[in-house]
Amino acid sequence: MVLIMGLIIIGPHLKFDRGQLPPKEKALTEKPSVRMVLVLDDLGYTDKGLGSLKDIEVPLTLAVLPGTPYVEKVCSFARNNEMEVIVHLPMEPENSTSALEKETILTNMDDETIRNSVSGMINSVRGARGISNHMGSKATADRRVMKIIMEELKKRNMIFLDSVTTRRSVCREVALETGVPYVKRDIFIDNLKEEDVIHEQLEKAAGIAHSNGKAVVIGHYRPLTIKVLKDAVPGIREEGVEFVRLSEIIRKRE
Repeated sequence: MVLIMGLIIIGPHLKFDRGQLPPKEKALTEKPSVRMVLVLDDLGYTDKGLGSLKDIEVPLTLAVLPGTPYVEKVCSFARNNEMEVIVHLPMEPENSTSALEKETILTNMDDETIRNSVSGMINSVRGARGISNHMGSKATADRRVMKIIMEELKKRNMIFLDSVTTRRSVCREVALETGVPYVKRDIFIDNLKEEDVIHEQLEKAAGIAHSNGKAVVIGHYRPLTIKVLKDAVPGIREEGVEFVRLSEIIRKRE
């Protein structure tokens, strides 16, 4: 390497301005992308506080329960505010005493009933980019049920977000078999409705994002969760985390 008239000469042909790193060295100095997806579950039963989501000032992914009174309003709000909507598909849990949504997918349903029900619920949430499971610890462990659901998603080029409500979930392997883009939840932030706990969970989420390059975070559409997000998000962004919609993390990963 020699210095001639302000140019660094590397080999016979490659030239770089003074102070400019060669591509390899430059790539080594660039920080890897760190991304976080914020998903809010259980929208649709009320529109109270919907406007407060804008105050979080990052793209959100809103998981909407089909068949609820404010589905259309939530979808319209998301479109107008550069947010994303997914179907929060009600699915059977292991706990038989849990209160179920009206159109919950049950493991004892026949194939056609499951297919028609899933199709109808997807169609009722306009503009949805994918689905996530609401409850579903029993259904997401059932290969037959998940194959039908994944086939419906494949037809529509949609994403599946596994809320991971059971360790026995077969969603990932069935998604791979059917060619459906799959992503799983990394952390719930508000299973305990306590402000300090939600802050702590968000700190853990930021740590996961920095360690793995991404974190998929699920909270709920509750005033306390929204308040904590408004308080915490600016600090997380200052740490170099980019907030993206669910479909964006799939696209960037691929």
